[in-house]
Amino acid sequence: MPRIAYLAILSVAAFAAAPGSARETAEKRLSAAVESEMAAQGPIVTAEDRALIARKCGYGENETWSDNVNIGNDTLHCANGKRIPMDDELHAMSGRISERANRHVERAMKSAKVARATSQVAREATERALKEMRRSLKQR
Repeated sequence: MPRIAYLAILSVAAFAAAPGSARETAEKRLSAAVESEMAAQGPIVTAEDRALIARKCGYGENETWSDNVNIGNDTLHCANGKRIPMDDELHAMSGRISERANRHVERAMKSAKVARATSQVAREATERALKEMRRSLKQR
């Protein structure tokens, strides 16, 4: 097996076998970087979208409602239990939200902050893999 392939396999195995806290910390840092970059771009669901959802679901003007609203099976599932069949207005809103979400993700993943966090996670995984490989070779 070529040496590079062997190292790649060891890197993946070491990251997967890394102590939970080390792996979780790296994953949390990367997730925080992605979330921060996405949040900096503004909301994915705008005030206009929320107003449409409130109107369709029948929420009162001052009624507080959660974001526990989703669209599935061509139906708007409201947090209050109502099921609203999708119409042209809701389809248009859903399309805008999807486009916005895709742009947010693409921009976040291309950002320097996320690139740095990704590189750090990769470096840490590589360091753990090399350490594990050295330990394994010493045992032979």
